[in-house]
Amino acid sequence: MSSEQPHLSLSSYKRQANLLQRDLSSEEPSTQQAAFQRLAILKQFSDLSSLTSDRLDQIQHKHLLQVVAKEAGFASWVALKRHLDAKEGEGEKADEPDWETFFGSPCGFLNHWFPNYEAAKAFRDQEGGYLFSYKTHCLVAGEGMIASLGCDPHDPDWERVGFDWVEPGCPHAWHRLKAQMVKAWRKRQC
Repeated sequence: MSSEQPHLSLSSYKRQANLLQRDLSSEEPSTQQAAFQRLAILKQFSDLSSLTSDRLDQIQHKHLLQVVAKEAGFASWVALKRHLDAKEGEGEKADEPDWETFFGSPCGFLNHWFPNYEAAKAFRDQEGGYLFSYKTHCLVAGEGMIASLGCDPHDPDWERVGFDWVEPGCPHAWHRLKAQMVKAWRKRQC
């Protein structure tokens, strides 16, 4: 595992496992087959020819978490979790803007709130905006909120992450945007 590789939050990895579960249950054969191919990274599911929908009952959530961890470059889900916990212990969490204060209180911006990532993404894909998660919900925000977080809403990195803070298309761009927010947040704290 490369220490240079940026990593997402634990909840983002869990969300990836949930999306993999959805793809495994898809009625679209190509989507399901792509999910089976991802699952083949695990020794017990390495025989692609036997990975059919009738084997879905053998696939547990722990297997999906293991796939996501291996794709991220870790030997196991436990190793990924330990790595993220250690990063948090080193103060990486201290470099987060205070999301509780920002999202937990009225901020003067009209945000569109959703009970899950899929609904928020569908809205964002159709209407535009910037997708975030907060606690157990997701929201799609406008440019005003992004500017208030200390980010340029027209920064090309937003396009690179797919305007999606939760499941960014480019983790490197996500980290650059996060650094802008952290810098702005620190200035406000002084």
